[in-house]
Amino acid sequence: RAGVAAVKTVRLRVTMREIMPRVQRVIDVPGAITLDELHEVLQVAIGWTDSHLHQFRTDDAVFTVPFEEWDDDDDDEVDERGVRLSALPTPFVYVYDLGDGWQHDVEVLGAGGDRPGCAGGQGACPPEDCGGAAGYADLLDALADPGHAEHEAMRTWVGDRLRPFDQEATT
Repeated sequence: RAGVAAVKTVRLRVTMREIMPRVQRVIDVPGAITLDELHEVLQVAIGWTDSHLHQFRTDDAVFTVPFEEWDDDDDDEVDERGVRLSALPTPFVYVYDLGDGWQHDVEVLGAGGDRPGCAGGQGACPPEDCGGAAGYADLLDALADPGHAEHEAMRTWVGDRLRPFDQEATT
């Protein structure tokens, strides 16, 4: 529509640590996005189900959503709500599921496209609750070897949760 300024986006590259085959997404997000909004975007972009706690970590601080048991005396934890992406140094780390400890390196690549969306990527998102990077590696080993003692149990457990990356669906 005439008179409506184009949305300015920032391009991010998000790479999961310690995962093979590599899981990576390149996404364009609104330049004014807040960390709580970015969390929601990352959940969709990677393929998580938003079933666990998360954090954004820099060398100086941990940004998260406070919960009832949050220790107010912890000076390193900052309420992420309302904090803009532009306030964080780059790169930073997005951690999802503090038990499994999925770590994602997030880099700001520069200006993005005309609209938010997924500009590229590779790799299937690991299934929730599979035990982090080591558990995922064990799962893939069991699935790849029909003679593995856990092959059938792991195939049943994982079901259809290992879907290949789909850029259009991610956008």
